[in-house]
This record gives sequence, structure tokens and C-alpha cells, in this order.
Amino acid sequence: MKFNLINNCCLFMVALATESTVVGDVPHWVDKTIVVSNQVPAKAYAFDLNQVRLLDGPFKQARELDRENLLKTDLNFLYYPFRREAKLPSPVKGSDKLGWPVTGHALGHYLSASALLWRNTGDAEIKQRADAAVEVLAQCQAANGDGYIGGFPEKSILELEGLIQDKSVHASVPWYCLHKVYAGLLDMYVLTGNQQALQVLKQAAGWVENNLSHLNDQQVEEILKTEQGGMKEVLVNLYSVTGKKDYLKLAERFTHHAVVDPFLEGKDPLDGLHANTQFPKFIGLARQYEVAGDASLSNVVAAFWNNVVNDRSYVTGGNSVREHFSPKGHLSENVTVNTTETCNEYNMLKLTRHLFCLDPRVKYADYYERTLYNQILSARNPDDGGQLYFQQLESGRSKEKWGFISQGACSCCCGTGLESAAKFADSIYFNDGGDGLFINLFIPSVLDWKHQGLSLRQETHYPEEGRSMFLFSCQRPRSLTVNVRHPWWVLSGFQILINGQSQDITSSPGSFVQVGRTWRNGDRMEVVIPMTLRLEGFQDNPNRVAVMYGPLVMAAVTEAGNRYAVLKSERAHILDGFRPVKGKPVEFTASAEVFRTSTTNAVAQLIRFKPLLNMVNEAYVVYWDVQNPEASATQP
Repeated sequence: MKFNLINNCCLFMVALATESTVVGDVPHWVDKTIVVSNQVPAKAYAFDLNQVRLLDGPFKQARELDRENLLKTDLNFLYYPFRREAKLPSPVKGSDKLGWPVTGHALGHYLSASALLWRNTGDAEIKQRADAAVEVLAQCQAANGDGYIGGFPEKSILELEGLIQDKSVHASVPWYCLHKVYAGLLDMYVLTGNQQALQVLKQAAGWVENNLSHLNDQQVEEILKTEQGGMKEVLVNLYSVTGKKDYLKLAERFTHHAVVDPFLEGKDPLDGLHANTQFPKFIGLARQYEVAGDASLSNVVAAFWNNVVNDRSYVTGGNSVREHFSPKGHLSENVTVNTTETCNEYNMLKLTRHLFCLDPRVKYADYYERTLYNQILSARNPDDGGQLYFQQLESGRSKEKWGFISQGACSCCCGTGLESAAKFADSIYFNDGGDGLFINLFIPSVLDWKHQGLSLRQETHYPEEGRSMFLFSCQRPRSLTVNVRHPWWVLSGFQILINGQSQDITSSPGSFVQVGRTWRNGDRMEVVIPMTLRLEGFQDNPNRVAVMYGPLVMAAVTEAGNRYAVLKSERAHILDGFRPVKGKPVEFTASAEVFRTSTTNAVAQLIRFKPLLNMVNEAYVVYWDVQNPEASATQP
């Protein structure tokens, strides 16, 4: 079964969208850059990054470290591969400084991160450097003469397509690298207003169109086996800001039917596939659905998300081992080296935002929170902003090989990590386009809801404490319905107090609690979110478990290289011995008689637990194998 959006959809253009999207992102209430309205109206709209200000806390700290690394980066090294291919002079030579791969993708990430950071903070120095980078790309494109803008030989694309066989020229994932540059240019146009970026991108899209025009569908399907990033997404978005239908037709050519069509038929083709190659395909389909309205695309995207989240994700929300999907139904057997590539979760959170805007359900916000804390933030070094490629989950491993773009390292995850840290403000709040507000995340921040003449300040130390305070500031009373997320893991004790008075609410885990009233200046709403310990196991092996505290994955300190991690207790009593560490929020000790990291653990010894996101240099344990007392009597 195959679909063709161009034949199945009716398209139309308007001069100014009133329900539209920020390109490359999710629906916003108004965006003047859009000239093509969405066929599918959103049910939830994201707030612009310039409407949400982060307050002091780990997310703001990570963003500030991101800024430091962006400013420390010598852009001449990022320009080098583009100038080399354009045969323009460069003040730097060689490629050792560039890290992997030496193909220019790092500059694309740099542009996107800079555009996001400027949109959120208005940082003039960041924008000035990014504008200069766009100018350099324009110079290189002009020197190439045909619209090409890339950091590797142009004929590498043809080599991959099998049209030439000159193996002296090679780029293993050329479309992926081109996409990062294209996405960076688009972000610079949409988020900062850089008109030159749009012109460069339009010429580059012309080059893409010319490059693919001589290939039939079967040949294109063959090249799509190789990672191509979000080419579909960026081309759909380019259509939405230009109204040129050719870009939508070009985007359709990047539909990888070998992976997408099985989902149309209710099948799962993901076993063994390179994971991060797949996510952008479905993000692109989500954008096509929003713009063009083919209902089958929505079903495909939701099916893919459910498959990955429910059947292929670890307790952190991360997925993959050695960059690939392990066989379905065998996830517990694949807690080995190089688990959870961070790029995957960057893309999964993008996809989750799309799905939430189409269907604002708490399951999307719950997954977003889990993955944001336990993978995205956890993969950032809290001291210097270093970025992990993989977050290891095998016992006895630690977080290793922190990468910094300012020091020349730019793995794919280092690049997406730059973008993630620049947009931590983007999913805390949403609105329904009217008088409904969604509070999805408990992160210290200030929302400036201009359309409602309202400012909302969230003060919290969550998840170190299970409560968050919201202070309303408004020039006149506003009648609003505030939808507060009741996390799925809060089984009892969830409360909402307004001006100190407990509210009579009907609430269940995994739902939004609706608080409708006329809000006045100075009103205070407190949300109480009890934090409790629990165990989470694998579907295919409930006796391989991790310890959770509220939204946090808890890791135990162990010795480097020690793979032994066994639980010896009746399951109902495993957590009975946990004791909080005085003066250390969200840290605990537990009995080494129960949590065994050695066959000779002394009864009096204690095991120390703290959130995985707070582990920096220690070796740790996340997953434990449960043995009941009877089994323990015969097993070491």
C-alpha cells in the first residue's frame, strides 16, 4: 500500500495564517512567516519561545552553558568544509579540529541552536555571529554557482545514488548533513527574520530538485535507505513559508515507503533498523499531515510513536542499542554497551510535540517529561555543558566522552544537544487557541501570554520537591480554564490550592485537571505532586527492574566495570529500606543485603542512590535482576 499526498489532498494558500505553525516546529497561534495554512487545525498551540522565560534552575543553567559553548566556537573551523568545496580561501586548514563527520553538518546545528537561543533570550551577540555564518554560506553558494551548499564534494550525492563510482569522493550520509544546514537556514529565517537565509535555502532546494529530477521513484527509494535526516520536514516547511507547491512535491519524494507503508498495514518493520534514520521520516509525515490533511498519515505517525514508546524504549525514555532497534520483545536482553543515542530522543520529543498539538493527551506530556529529565538533561554535563553521544545503561558503566562543539567535537548528538539546550522553554505551556491553558511541565519559568494580557510565574524546585507555585499577574480579571497535568505516576495525594484554599477537584492519574475560574491579579495556584518510589520493569521481563522516584530514574553508585546487580527480596518489600540522605534532595540509601552489587555484600553496607541525571563521573547501576528469597538461598 502506498499513498501520494499530492494526489490525495486539496491545498490552498492564504495571505496570513491565523492558525499556523512556526516552521520546523509545531502549531503556534499566529506566525506571519507562514503563507500556507494548515489543513488540519491544531487542538493545542505552542507558545513562542520569546513568550517563555526560564528562571534559575537546571534548565536555565544548561542553556547558559550552551551559550558559552556557542560563543567559544571558532566559526572558521565550521566554515572550512564549505569554503574548501567552494574553493574559497580559509584562514584554517585541515580537518582534525572538526571532529566527525567532516561534512559541515555542525554549522547547521550551530545556526539552529543560535536561532532558538536568540528567539528565547534576544541575545544580540549570538544573532550577530549566526547572521555572519549565513553570509559565509551565501558566499560559498555563489562560488559553487549551481545552488549547491555543502561541506563535502557535490558528486558524493551521485556516488551514493550509484551514478558514479569515484570512491575517492565519499560522504556516508550526505542528505543527513545537507538537511542540518537547510534546517539551520530555515530556523534563521523563521526565528530571527534573516531574509538572506531564506534566499540561500530556496536556491539549495532548487539544487535538490535538479539533483533528483533524473531519478525514478525506485532509485530514490534506494537512496532513502541511507540516513537523510529531516529532508521531508524541511521541504514541507519551505512550502509553508513560500507557497511554492513544487517544494511539497519534492518533499513527497522523500517518503521512504519501505518503512512507512508497513505501518499503513498495521505492521512493524523496525527490528534491526538504524533508529535515528527513522524518526525524522515520521516527523516529516506529521508536518505533511498538518499541512495537507491526509488522515492516514496521522494514524501512521501515532502508530510509530506508540511502537517506539511502548515496545522499544528503556526506563529513561531513550531507545536503541549501538544506534539500532533491538528485536521487539527482547528489549531486556539488550541493556548492553552504547544504549540510548541522544539524537533519537531529540527527535522523539519533536515528534511528541506534534502529536500533543494534534491531540493534547497527558500520555504525550508524561513521556516528554520522562525523556526530558532522564535522557536530554541527563546527557548534558551540568558543570561544563558537555554532551553525551550515548547514555550507557549497562551496569558498571558511566557517562563518558563528553563532547563540545567549541573544542571541535561534533557528533550528531553534540549537534542536536546544542539545539535541545537552546529550547528548554518550548514545551512547558500550551494553549488551545482560546481561553484554555495547558501546564505540561513543572519548570521554573515566566509565561507572557500577550493575547490574554496575562503573565504567569511558576516558582518550583521540582523534582527535588513535589510542588509548584503559580502566580498570576493581569491588568484585569481574566476568565480562563487552566489544565494542569496530573502525572500518571501520582496515584494519590494530588492537590490544587488557590490562594491557600484546597480545591474540590476530580482527578485521576494521567489526566488534565481543569481549573476554570476568573483569575485576578495576585492569585496564587499551588500544585501538590507527591513524589514516591516505585519499580518499573520490562514488558518482556518484569523481573529486570529500575527504581523510579517521581519522574526520575534513580541510579546506584557502583564500581567501574561491575556488571553484578541483583535484588534479593520479596518484590512487595524491595523499597521498604530506602532512607533519604540528609541535606541531599532526591538521594537515598538502601540496604546492600537487598540491592546486591557483589556476592559478598556486607549486611551493614549501604547502597547510595541518586538521580541518573545527577551522575557525572561515577559508575552506576540502573537495572536490577529480581531474585526472591527462595531463589536467593540457592543462587549466589
